[in-house]
Amino acid sequence: MLGAIKLIIMSDSHGDFRSTNQIIQRHINEKCIFLHLGDGARDVEDLRMLYPNIDLRSVSGNCDFYSMDPTEAELCHGDKKVFFTHGHTYGVKYSDRELKNAARARGASLVIHGHTHIPKEDYDDGLYILCPGSVSRNQTGGSSYAVVEVGKAGILTNIIML
Repeated sequence: MLGAIKLIIMSDSHGDFRSTNQIIQRHINEKCIFLHLGDGARDVEDLRMLYPNIDLRSVSGNCDFYSMDPTEAELCHGDKKVFFTHGHTYGVKYSDRELKNAARARGASLVIHGHTHIPKEDYDDGLYILCPGSVSRNQTGGSSYAVVEVGKAGILTNIIML
């Protein structure tokens, strides 16, 4: 997508550095922003040490006990706002209603969360909702991450199996 930013999104690595490293290696030569959605603070630290020049942003999850990362963050591209969080503080294992309300209150076009270990792409009345699943183990089997393009033309989400 012309003029878009590319986001490479991973979550819930739980110490599976091999998978997070594999994702970085797949996309290292692309102009992109890497997002880690929590439950892998140690993996994020290791990636930052190994790849000091990549743009890697992260939030903390419920298993990141000593992380200094915030529990949620935003980024903007043109008129599109992306809100990302691990999701545990919004009860995403039970419902995404509270998360969608928070995203809409922030004026987000896309909300991204982890925590459930279940990959999901959805669209609800102007709001894209994405969970990349887990890079270590999904509830549905296998491992996954997501590639998202955000541009003037819109938002394109894609879940990738490892």
